[in-house]
Amino acid sequence: MGCGPSKKELSGVAEITGMSKKELQDSYKAFKKEAGGSKVKLDKFTKLVATMNTNKGGNVTEYAKHMFRVLDTDKDDMVNFREVMIGFHNLSTAGDEKEKLRMVFEMYDVDGTKTISPENMKIITRSQYQLEGKPMNEAEIEAKVKQCFGLCDLNTDGQITEEEFYKSGKSIAEMFELEGDE
Repeated sequence: MGCGPSKKELSGVAEITGMSKKELQDSYKAFKKEAGGSKVKLDKFTKLVATMNTNKGGNVTEYAKHMFRVLDTDKDDMVNFREVMIGFHNLSTAGDEKEKLRMVFEMYDVDGTKTISPENMKIITRSQYQLEGKPMNEAEIEAKVKQCFGLCDLNTDGQITEEEFYKSGKSIAEMFELEGDE
């Protein structure tokens, strides 16, 4: 167990994100200072997300839980600098479109079944409302679910598979967008 990312790991982050060595070093120092180490558990990650949330009255708890699940690529119940930097980069406009689609799909696949159910979509949509400090509006949530399923559930079986999601492509990803991440 080292005291931070290796040169190889930093090089991998630089290659994916386009960050300079100095930018990476500065970002890592800031991450380590905020995180209190080189890896963080969900509780600390939630606090970090809360400090970055610009939505007045927003509650990040549920949203952070789902974002953490997606960022924790090695499934060790912690996120490290590399996972966070690459994850947030991929979700940005500069990120890889296919990777962004994968991450958005995984965010909505709450139960890990490789499908998105209407209930999964409601869970994430509610967490977005909470993050943004919006009052819960079940009619709006139902309308979003119905619209997304109308466009993505190509075989109308009540589930959106990864294949259906990818076939729907970039335009549908915007509908599923993880608001506030850019």
